[in-house]
Amino acid sequence: MTTLQENKFNELHLFIDESGNFGSMSKREQKLVGGVLLFGEYSKAVERKIKNSLLAAVKSIDGKYPQSLHFCDNNSQKKFVETLQKQLDVFRKESNTKIYGVFIRHEEDIYANTSNILAEYELDNRYKLLLWSLIEYCVFADDKVNKRLTDDAVIHLHIASKSVPLKNRDEDYINLTRSLGDNVLQNPITGEYYVAKSINEQTIQGMFSVAMKDKWITSKRKLATIDVTPLNYNLDEYSFDPKRSKESTPALYLADILIGLERQRLNGRYNGYVQILPVLESLEYSWQLDVAMRCKACLVDDNFDALISILDEESIDPDDLHNQDIMNRLVKEFKLNPKSFHRLYEKAVKNIDYPQNRNHALQTLKLLDAVYHNANVFDLFSELYSTLITFSAANHAGDIRKAEANWNRYLELEKQISSIGKENRLEKAKDIVLMFRSRRAVNLMDMFDFEAAEKIIIDAKNDEERFRRNNSDDLEFLSTWRLGICYSLAGQACAFQKKQEAANDCFRNALSCFTEPGDLERVWVYLGHLACDFPETSIDLWNEVKEHLPTTIEQDIMLFEKPFVFAVLIKGLLVFGDINEKQEWLDRNNEILKSDLFDASKIHPYGLILQTLAMLNIAVWYETGEKIYAEYADKFFDQAIRSLASGEKLLQFLSNVCWLRRTLFIKEWQPTNENEQYLDLMLQTFVHKASEFGLAIHKLSLEEIMGCIRFNYW
Repeated sequence: MTTLQENKFNELHLFIDESGNFGSMSKREQKLVGGVLLFGEYSKAVERKIKNSLLAAVKSIDGKYPQSLHFCDNNSQKKFVETLQKQLDVFRKESNTKIYGVFIRHEEDIYANTSNILAEYELDNRYKLLLWSLIEYCVFADDKVNKRLTDDAVIHLHIASKSVPLKNRDEDYINLTRSLGDNVLQNPITGEYYVAKSINEQTIQGMFSVAMKDKWITSKRKLATIDVTPLNYNLDEYSFDPKRSKESTPALYLADILIGLERQRLNGRYNGYVQILPVLESLEYSWQLDVAMRCKACLVDDNFDALISILDEESIDPDDLHNQDIMNRLVKEFKLNPKSFHRLYEKAVKNIDYPQNRNHALQTLKLLDAVYHNANVFDLFSELYSTLITFSAANHAGDIRKAEANWNRYLELEKQISSIGKENRLEKAKDIVLMFRSRRAVNLMDMFDFEAAEKIIIDAKNDEERFRRNNSDDLEFLSTWRLGICYSLAGQACAFQKKQEAANDCFRNALSCFTEPGDLERVWVYLGHLACDFPETSIDLWNEVKEHLPTTIEQDIMLFEKPFVFAVLIKGLLVFGDINEKQEWLDRNNEILKSDLFDASKIHPYGLILQTLAMLNIAVWYETGEKIYAEYADKFFDQAIRSLASGEKLLQFLSNVCWLRRTLFIKEWQPTNENEQYLDLMLQTFVHKASEFGLAIHKLSLEEIMGCIRFNYW
């Protein structure tokens, strides 16, 4: 007999159904798993009261039980639902149990990159994973459940079974499906094969056992029963089958009704939505939920180091933690030892500079800032790291004013850095100071103030050289990395001022300071841009650059893992490649690259890559006269303009530059009087537009502007 102990129940029943259509990736139809959470004993008396509630609702529309419960398209739905809600309200007030709705909605696949037979869209794997995520979260991880359930509670699962048709599948696939343990049968009437019971007791038992062994090791909760049964509505139709000719348990019918109503609400097809039960939890199936459960398991096991390792590896938005216990523990640890969080900040500092990792870094920062804010303590390094990451993000987005605001915030914090002694992470502090100066130099270059950028980085280099002289007795303590950063940025400032030899010398010095492959690769990318910007005298430099960068420019992995390398290699192809090399490369890659794969990123440098692709196609069109290359160029220009326009001030300005280039191209490709007038208007307003973005560019002539920007931006 289940009793209420310390306001907690020692028994939990989950009645679960699903929405179907799990093999489709269509977002139009929401894919749901969910139903009823019942705390306490599911006795005959409780079962009878739920059935009476359903019977009253059926009676209100002159229906038949249980056929009329399946009411999705029933014109009497509103009356049915309102009656059911009133009946359930009475039941909840009078019962010794607690009953709630619970849902999980498919948001994205987590394990999509698997072999076909195990992919999430095959054989109901997507349904199985949603089902297990819901069970695992409710039984082990949910704060709301844990507040109502004893630590040693027993769990009962009641799941509506379903079959999966194997339409248009060959014999090998069917045999493979059988070999995976699925019960494959053939319909005697249609001849089609189907998996008779896509989820079964053994599968759930196995998932539960593995989770208890590998993740929820210290949990005392026990799985008492698993009941996977058909959800029967038309009993007469299956009079020959004893399993299908009897009524299902009333709570399972109720679960199906809840799922139907929730799906209609999500799809916007039921304006008169009535919540017949309070919803305890509504989850989204995604990697964030998976990470949140792993974090919760670390807390249950009191393993804080493992928790930090997960956040270090995965990162997660604090809004997706799904669990206040996790945030509370993070805040407690931060108060005790802020340094334990600094490695997360440091990783975010590195990730923010890589387009493919930028969102990851921003999520990490959001989480860390939430922890820091809730801890309500001051930590200088956390303040510096947070400002630094935000500063870098602003630079990458082209948000000139936000970057400048972060620089001013740093100047306030800089006064406190001088109090840090050598024994108290002075070397780390010096790294941070230089990173701020380097980002300020980038900020100034973004405003086309190249002289000021060169000055701030030369001052930083001189400071570093003095620091090295004063600490020459402790060489192990010193690193040449900071000098390398100074030289590489000074090289950029010189290059933008067309000081070719000075820029080359700076980059060579940077190469001598760096040891990490990533740092060295970045300098070779800079030297590649330098060669492209002075093509008449730099063919030897370009050939040297190619020896240190990948020799082929294929669009798959490099495009997303090394976009800056990809950008300079196609720039070099445009500048130094002959017509045959350009045409051959475009013929291989144009069709793939013109897809909208860049649009999802909308981050630097993809817009500028698209612009270079447009210019490559223009170059081939000039030489061959083939219309197809002009059409590709127009498509790439369109994508580039949209991608750049989605950024902040500087990238929006570069979108205007791209817009101007496209106008010049169309004037040649499809000359009309209208295009001539449009170009004249753009030339008149272009410099004035620059001032709207806070750029000092209005001091320059149009020729000087195009010379500074050239055809790509570093």
